[in-house]
Amino acid sequence: MKYDRDKPVDIAIDSTGIKAFNRGEWIRQKWAVRRGWVKLHITCDIPNHLITSVQVTDEHDSDGKEFGKLVDGAKDTTGKISRVFGDSAYDLRTIFKYAVGAEPVIKPRMNSTGRPRRSYVRAKTMKEFLSDQQAWKKRHQYGQRWQVETVFSSLKRMVGEYFTSVLSSGIFNEIMSKVFTYNVVEANRNGGRL
Repeated sequence: MKYDRDKPVDIAIDSTGIKAFNRGEWIRQKWAVRRGWVKLHITCDIPNHLITSVQVTDEHDSDGKEFGKLVDGAKDTTGKISRVFGDSAYDLRTIFKYAVGAEPVIKPRMNSTGRPRRSYVRAKTMKEFLSDQQAWKKRHQYGQRWQVETVFSSLKRMVGEYFTSVLSSGIFNEIMSKVFTYNVVEANRNGGRL
């Protein structure tokens, strides 16, 4: 799908786990052998449900750590970004400072305070959120964040939620091929081209 580079796009950001193939699952459970999983971090174009940027990490990396790379990748793909929707895992001062040129629509953590602490945008979001949560969600259309969950569900149903490769380079290539396959099918469904 070709993007109009001058028209801003709303994106949603999140991560999900991809498990190792479960062949021999009974033996792993019996002998307490743990194979682990990897994290797939994506941004998706909200209107078209296309994946615009991808990062693959191990299970121990935090979501907020990959934010900058993902947003930069989405900008390279789509051009301009108007809003970035994320859950409370992205509620960090550095993220609110990084999202220059795009409005960060990130739900604050429940135990957060409204004090500025070197981020005016985050403090403003916190005060607005704490005064009336439902009004904040409605005003910023926070419900659009769920589009990324739809993408994860479609991706896992379409190409599976397991990887079979053993080497890290093979795991990365396998997951990237699954993402590419998903984008081709979704773009054809929308009538566009990649």
